[in-house]
Amino acid sequence: DILCSIGRAQLLKIGSFIKKRKEIWLFYQDSFKNIKHIEIPPYPLRDTESSYYLYWLKIKKGLRDKLAAYLIENGIYCTFRYYPLHLVEFYGSVKKRLPNAEVINEEVLNLPVHQNLSDADVGKIVETVKKFFERL
Repeated sequence: DILCSIGRAQLLKIGSFIKKRKEIWLFYQDSFKNIKHIEIPPYPLRDTESSYYLYWLKIKKGLRDKLAAYLIENGIYCTFRYYPLHLVEFYGSVKKRLPNAEVINEEVLNLPVHQNLSDADVGKIVETVKKFFERL
């Protein structure tokens, strides 16, 4: 019941959380749109709403892993999400092929996009990604 109280209080702030994440998301879009070797996410469809929960970069597998290591070395948290469930042995579908899910699993890196990031944090993330690709 305490968790419900916390959740209700957080729901009152959801509009400001999404607004901040959208600002970061749009800044990333503008900052990364002309970088060779990466694909940025499409904009949300017209007449739809997004929570801007994730911001991903699609990068060839070898480069993706090197970028992730470089970001971590520079104090920037990044993630590989979500492991394809058909590859989890427990679910018994390991022999099935879902090529799109497998490519995304190997080539997508998620950058921080939460509402607690400061402008300085976001600037550091963008500059660090750009520096990585300038070295190529």
